[in-house]
Amino acid sequence: MLSDCLFGSMQGKMAGDEKFVWPSQWVEWFLEICVDEKRNGHFVGGFFNDPGKANLMRRMNEKISPKTLSAQQFRTKWDLLKGDLRGWKELKHAASGLGWLNGSTISATEEWWKARLQVLCY
Repeated sequence: MLSDCLFGSMQGKMAGDEKFVWPSQWVEWFLEICVDEKRNGHFVGGFFNDPGKANLMRRMNEKISPKTLSAQQFRTKWDLLKGDLRGWKELKHAASGLGWLNGSTISATEEWWKARLQVLCY
């Protein structure tokens, strides 16, 4: 499935290694906080520095209270989102002649999708 392949970033792990799906609101908050921390100079050389990591964890955990996430869970989320971005860029630039619906959705034949996802996902 497209969502399983390209959008694995919605998945994560909680205590006990059980998988869960991050609510879309959590992902939105996470990204907003990441952008804020980058603007505040806490993202250097492709990584969050220690104050940036601490702020990210504190602010996100405040939003999702009473649940809390570990540093490893934040790192996993970041890595999955980076993978999604790479997949989107590859998909977006994969072929010429594709159409766009409403400026945000790729329009292609079922055959094209099947072939492209085979390359991206396996």
